[in-house]
Amino acid sequence: MRGVFEASPDAIVVIDADGRIVRANAQCSAVFGHDPDDLLGEPVEVLVPPRLREAHPARRGAFTGGGGARAMGLLQLAAVRADGTEFPAEISLAAVSHDGEPLTCATVRDVTARLALQQESDRVREELLATVSHELRTPLTSIIGYTELLLDLGESQVGPAARRMLAIVERNANRELRLVNDLLDLAFLDDREHMDAEPVDLVEVVRAAVDGARVGARGRGLELSSTLAAGVAPEGARALLVTGDEQRLGQVLDNLLSNAVKFTAPGGRVLVDCAPREGDLALSVSDTGTGMEAVEVPQIFDRLYRSPRAVRDQVPGAGLGLSIVDSIVRAHGGRIEVDSEPGVGTTVSVLLPARVEPVA
Repeated sequence: MRGVFEASPDAIVVIDADGRIVRANAQCSAVFGHDPDDLLGEPVEVLVPPRLREAHPARRGAFTGGGGARAMGLLQLAAVRADGTEFPAEISLAAVSHDGEPLTCATVRDVTARLALQQESDRVREELLATVSHELRTPLTSIIGYTELLLDLGESQVGPAARRMLAIVERNANRELRLVNDLLDLAFLDDREHMDAEPVDLVEVVRAAVDGARVGARGRGLELSSTLAAGVAPEGARALLVTGDEQRLGQVLDNLLSNAVKFTAPGGRVLVDCAPREGDLALSVSDTGTGMEAVEVPQIFDRLYRSPRAVRDQVPGAGLGLSIVDSIVRAHGGRIEVDSEPGVGTTVSVLLPARVEPVA
């Protein structure tokens, strides 16, 4: 066992009930700058930054006070080297016993290099996103803007053939812009710090999304409706409230409605509903569209997934919309349920923790 102890790539110190170091492996020299033998008999606080030493015995007591052997997962804490420099460390603790004596085994890893690499990776990602945003989104916005201006010109200035070609340019530029925006969204959604956490009224989110989708639904000959109306709310509350980012939750509903409209044949129906369900609020979009086989449902939230039917029918999209929905919902502590039947339709329900504010 001593060979394993010394061969560990991490520093290991064993501490007795009084908080003194009784064993230290060779890696303590590389990690802490202390000779392992010099650490024997020293209080473990010698490895703790001075600013944290006063509170450390209480924290140590909270771990050992239970009396039973237990393990504590990885903790990221500050440690100090022999020369007084602090460094970030991952520390794992385990209570053990030797000859009836309670001991604590601490495994310590210096994560300075890893955190620096992570910060550099984040910096490069932010630069890449800024470049993508500027080099792709900005010119696409200009192309769309000028195309719209040309389409607004009279028949004497833009003939029917040119107008058809401009419409194709506008449609494809908008498609590329949506793809760029989706890619940027996926990148930012990996970091929850970009999410706001404020009271959000889902009644307003539903109303805005349905209004925004109405023209597209009408253009495909669909009936789009909502069960919600102004003032609808669960008993004892002013509104259907959740805690989250209103813009992102609106994006969830926009994407779900876009999918429902795309996969529902003319003459079909799309219905939006929101109601309390066992402590959650269930936001649902139902359609009478093509539906899916049960084996296909688990794949629809994968990035870049395109169903065989979508590929066959050349339905527009890059397979990112539902992945974005899934990321946003998980960031809000929610979950998604899908009920679908081929030839009958699909219902996608987003369940979010309800925030109920009593009437004053």
